[in-house]
Amino acid sequence: MDWSEAFETGLSVIDAEHKHLIEFITLLGRADVGQRRRFTDKKLLEDLYTLTKIHFETEEDFMFKADFLLLDSHLGEHSTILGTLRTLIDAFAVDGDAQPVLDFMSRSIVDHIRGEDTALADFIRSKRQGKGKPDPATRGKGGVRKP
Repeated sequence: MDWSEAFETGLSVIDAEHKHLIEFITLLGRADVGQRRRFTDKKLLEDLYTLTKIHFETEEDFMFKADFLLLDSHLGEHSTILGTLRTLIDAFAVDGDAQPVLDFMSRSIVDHIRGEDTALADFIRSKRQGKGKPDPATRGKGGVRKP
């Protein structure tokens, strides 16, 4: 998975952290099987967990400052991702297979960016433009506008 402009939310701090996360996941995933066992040790997976946690804290700061209407839902998503990531890293410590971690993070970070983070960015942009708070009922899961 490579960084793409399609992942940009328009919030530069969040976009920079997303890019860093995606580059880190991609680097881990590109190691060949022989290198992966050596390269993807638990320390690197713990680094991925820490980067993800720090990124979520950045997002949460944005949400609190903006009085984000979907705060509880977004926080729940962060908790779910971090909980699953922790479980997969712990499993790696037992079986040495990093692929489930990489697969999960590749899928969940993209889904999270395109969904919850896009909705957050839209909300913040709307507030900055003085349009008030967007109606969350006009958005579906994943930040997709409902007809």
